[in-house]
Amino acid sequence: MTTKITFIFDNPTDPAAFEASYPDLFERARKVPGVQKMETSKVWPKEDGSPTPAYRMIDLYFPDYDAASIAVTTPEWLHCSRGHSNSPQEV
Repeated sequence: MTTKITFIFDNPTDPAAFEASYPDLFERARKVPGVQKMETSKVWPKEDGSPTPAYRMIDLYFPDYDAASIAVTTPEWLHCSRGHSNSPQEV
């Protein structure tokens, strides 16, 4: 059964800097072993102007739980999950 891991990025203090570094982060996520598919999304502002609960998300899809479990032990995973100034929450 396909397994999905989602990175959730909090609202950055400097959105322009985050966006400038986002392509690199996306490429690092692509290098995580076992990833079959990736989806990325941006949380749009609320109509009332209040802060959003998150800024961006990256979903990584793996063929099964075992593949995802192996992926999170790799250097590529560590480089992706901790190598950004606005490091994600992992869900």
